[in-house]
Amino acid sequence: MYDESAIRVQRGQTIPAEWSAIAVTLGDEGHPLHAQRRLNVDGDMTTAFFGGGAIEIVLSQDGQLLHSETVDVPKNYMLTVSVELNARGLLARMLGRGPVRIVEVERRDLGSNEPEGSISPRSLLRSQFWFGTARDLETFNTLMAERDDYYSEENEDVEGTREVVGLSAFADAQGEQWYDHDFLEYGFARQGDDLESRFAGHSWVTQWAPRVRERIDPVQLQAVNIYVSMLIDDNDRFGDGMKIAEPRDIVRRDLVLRYLGEIEFEDR
Repeated sequence: MYDESAIRVQRGQTIPAEWSAIAVTLGDEGHPLHAQRRLNVDGDMTTAFFGGGAIEIVLSQDGQLLHSETVDVPKNYMLTVSVELNARGLLARMLGRGPVRIVEVERRDLGSNEPEGSISPRSLLRSQFWFGTARDLETFNTLMAERDDYYSEENEDVEGTREVVGLSAFADAQGEQWYDHDFLEYGFARQGDDLESRFAGHSWVTQWAPRVRERIDPVQLQAVNIYVSMLIDDNDRFGDGMKIAEPRDIVRRDLVLRYLGEIEFEDR
């Protein structure tokens, strides 16, 4: 059995191809786990791991709220949902239905036996980590949120040039135009005396937190209220070892984010 649950949100086939990207925010108790994740027109999906229980899914497009809904994911389960277009008739308008809805696709027990020949998720994992302090949640989210302009046709036309708009301000600061957001996770701390309580609900926090304490001075650790991790996909069969090529610190008046290095921890 695993210590975490997962939710996967995918773009349904009923969503018109001409729609711009849909932003997905996943969070529990008002604390976003992944902010502003974009679902692309080709049926892309986004996945988040958390401690199980109620999680809120908020869908928006070009800054406009499309739909919000809270779902319950039992511990050690993965829930897959699809974003689908709502029928727009008189009854739908009378009921106050929005343009999209969330449809459950599958619930899968993460502790069940895997099919023969599959790759077991239980293994050693390796991630790049950044830790630091931000003035407030808005400042941090502004750094991490994906930009609408990145997915525009105009940006595709200038890809590979200096005029291209990067995926996020964090990408800019790391010298990258793009990274796979399904391998990125970040968090703003809750109240707590240790990393496990401050970042409760984030993926593998009970596994990597002890490793982090070995590398950060205890006095500096008390001030930490933000973190970013990039999972390095090292699977022998499918992994490509993708990571931030030249990770670096970010130092501003309202935010400091220091690169700590790569940390290996158990997937459990």
